[in-house]
Amino acid sequence: MSKAKDEDELWAKLRDWLNSGIELKESIDEVLGKKVEVLDHPEWNTTGIVWVEAQGTRGPYLRAEKQESSDYVKMISDLRNHNGKITRQGEFFWLFSDGETVGRKPKGAGTK
Repeated sequence: MSKAKDEDELWAKLRDWLNSGIELKESIDEVLGKKVEVLDHPEWNTTGIVWVEAQGTRGPYLRAEKQESSDYVKMISDLRNHNGKITRQGEFFWLFSDGETVGRKPKGAGTK
């Protein structure tokens, strides 16, 4: 083989190895992120909360007004402990300025 061809193959192998490392890092981050997410949030279930469809400036979302359910109370507490914003199980939750109303939509939905 020529020296140029050997160098091209070496660079191609290095590129492939680096790309594999990037993919591995992303997989590790995803798995660890899920574990941290599970450990970081108190137990509350969205099915124990009454949600109403609403339309905002960035599209449709679900809205929950003040409720007495334990899931709602835990969710509000969790949001307050995270500066009013949480991404959990593929959904983005945010606390409105009144401190009692919560919005919810799939993560990444409605970003223009």
